[in-house]
Amino acid sequence: MREPTGISSLSPAWRGIGLVALVTGGIVPVLALLVAATAGLLAPPLRPEQMAMMPKEMPQMMLSRIMWPDQVQMAMSMPEKVMAMLAGTMAAQPVMAAFTWYILVPALVVLAIVYFYARERCPGLANCIAAGLVAGAVGTVALDVVRLTGFSLRWMPANLPPMFGMLILGPQSNPVQAEIVGYIYHFLNGASFGLIYTLIIGRGSVPWGIGWGIVIWLLMMITPPLLIMGVGPFGVNFGPGLVITTFVAHVVYGAALGWLVQQWACTKGPRLSEWILGPRLGAEAR
Repeated sequence: MREPTGISSLSPAWRGIGLVALVTGGIVPVLALLVAATAGLLAPPLRPEQMAMMPKEMPQMMLSRIMWPDQVQMAMSMPEKVMAMLAGTMAAQPVMAAFTWYILVPALVVLAIVYFYARERCPGLANCIAAGLVAGAVGTVALDVVRLTGFSLRWMPANLPPMFGMLILGPQSNPVQAEIVGYIYHFLNGASFGLIYTLIIGRGSVPWGIGWGIVIWLLMMITPPLLIMGVGPFGVNFGPGLVITTFVAHVVYGAALGWLVQQWACTKGPRLSEWILGPRLGAEAR
């Protein structure tokens, strides 16, 4: 029996299963940070009684996990900004933790079930899932080469993966454990964007991958995960180094993703491109 060549030609059941994979493996992991950061961005200032209950060393301790010593010293000279960031973090932390354990982890279990169920019954879908996740994770390695270089040059306000770990485990969690968990989430995020790419675009190409990386960058520049740090849209309150570093990092990520998916993904399979983008654009992405 000939394998379907697009999501539009699949049976309604497999079309629905493809969307389940898109939601559980692509959208939910990204939503975790977006929802938590939104809660933090909307958080009111810390009340005096909250500040009194907080250990005096907590602000500096938290900053030292994500910044260089000279950055910590500069940040501590601006107590109002530090308190605003701390208020946002305290509001975001329980949301991020609850979302991770009660929504994200079950969603990943569902994604695993979909993958193993599709391996024999719809190998094109299983291939898209595996290729997208692995290529996205490898692309994140390429992104981190640029990101960490920019961070070492002080072009980035902070090293965010350890912050992700603190949001999931709590601000007073073990630093090593928080960093490990934070990097796991960081790479999961990259893998999720890779999965979205393969399920929507399909095999694609390097230009399609770069375009997808730029879309991710644009969204990053205007959404709460960046704004909660007080740098403003497109880093207007921080400096051009942030825009340059993040843009180049996402272009590199997209190029790596596009090339790897082109090598690994099947030319046939249940791509969502023909269904979401329409037959013409879907065929171009093929």
